[in-house]
Amino acid sequence: MEKDKQSSLVMIACVLALAPTALSKIIYVDDDAPSGGDGSSWASACQFPQDALGVARTIQKPVEIRVAQGVYRPDRGIDQIPGNHSATFTLIDGVILKGGYAGVLTPDPNTRDVYRHRTVLSGDLLGNDLPTGLPESLLRERTRFDNSIHVVTGVRVTSAAVLDGFAITGGYHSAIQRDGDLQGGPGIRLINASPTIANCWLHGNYIRAGGGGALFNSEGSRPTLINCIFSENTAGRGGAICNWDTSKAKVVNCTFYNNWAGRGGAIYNRCVVSNCILWGNQPKEIDQDKFGPDVTYSDVAGGWPGEGNVDVDPCFVKVGYWADPNNVGVPVDPNRPNAVWIDGDYHLKSQAGRWDPSSQSWIKDDVTSPCIDTGDPASPVGYEPFPNGGRINMGAYGGTTEASKPYFGESVCETIMAGDINGDCRVDFTDLALMASHWLWDADALPIQPSSDQTKR
Repeated sequence: MEKDKQSSLVMIACVLALAPTALSKIIYVDDDAPSGGDGSSWASACQFPQDALGVARTIQKPVEIRVAQGVYRPDRGIDQIPGNHSATFTLIDGVILKGGYAGVLTPDPNTRDVYRHRTVLSGDLLGNDLPTGLPESLLRERTRFDNSIHVVTGVRVTSAAVLDGFAITGGYHSAIQRDGDLQGGPGIRLINASPTIANCWLHGNYIRAGGGGALFNSEGSRPTLINCIFSENTAGRGGAICNWDTSKAKVVNCTFYNNWAGRGGAIYNRCVVSNCILWGNQPKEIDQDKFGPDVTYSDVAGGWPGEGNVDVDPCFVKVGYWADPNNVGVPVDPNRPNAVWIDGDYHLKSQAGRWDPSSQSWIKDDVTSPCIDTGDPASPVGYEPFPNGGRINMGAYGGTTEASKPYFGESVCETIMAGDINGDCRVDFTDLALMASHWLWDADALPIQPSSDQTKR
């Protein structure tokens, strides 16, 4: 009873503190902050996203929730029951949930870099998961029985519900098909919902026989996914994404690698896919029941019909792999009980330069990815650094500040010239054609990037 009273008092304090702040409407979350914070600043940040979401429901929208680096579980916070595997982070219309902030233990808490300050929404409620394997070993699966069945949930929300800059992992669902409706979405479950999901890494989510290891869309859901990476997700249908009934996802500039399903390692059923890379998913990248996806200007292993599609090695910097825990440089069988997963780097190799998140610098490779400058010519290049070739890259970094640079077969041009659209230090008919193709472009196609900070994965 006393605990319930304290929870109510904390909630009231949060509401009173934030209700007058009509100018900013920002709620701060940091697991390193002192307990009892009301979320009105980094110094008094809420410790759990659930507390911030509870406050956001009670105040006028729009609201932005800024979450600092750390691992956050949905069963923690006000009115939550520890160990409740039905606990989930619920998206709210008019609320922008943003991860990747440095937080209170750093000189500038507002510094945002979603790679260096990784913010994880984890369904591993007890923190006892063994690394996932593809296909799953029974030993590993047993450690997931107590996990959250849906790490994130969205019900009847619009594109004004935004999830930006999170790693979403550890969702586990053992349900099978019920009453003719496929169950799914241990990572994200959407029901008649159309949120915006950007700059996220969805990995290590598992459902035994249902659909959509990373994302399950049902009842007419229409989400938009931009600049996301899907890896190591497992399902019966759609290892990464499953679109059920009349649902259809819009997937732009995303990368799918090493996802597994009985049907459709990466995607199952209808989707609108552009500027994406689908590579190394098993048993095949895309599968369908009766609703085929609309795929254009994407790199699909094994090929897929559609304008601008290719079937070429994307030349990732490094793919994820299973390793010996005593020697992480040695790959091992994924079903080895003590194997550890080494994260991949899905930037594209380039002889002109690609961003290295570890050294925070630009590095030149000995090869150049064929996925550079091969995205939809009608898509704006967005925030791609100079020289950018005047055409967006495929994959999760296309259109962002970390897009790999095109190589023109000679020294990289360091000079910005008037009329030089593609950055090859020449003004010619190629530049004229590029300018013409972008004469009428859709501003809504720009990747989501904050205007006040530099977001990196």
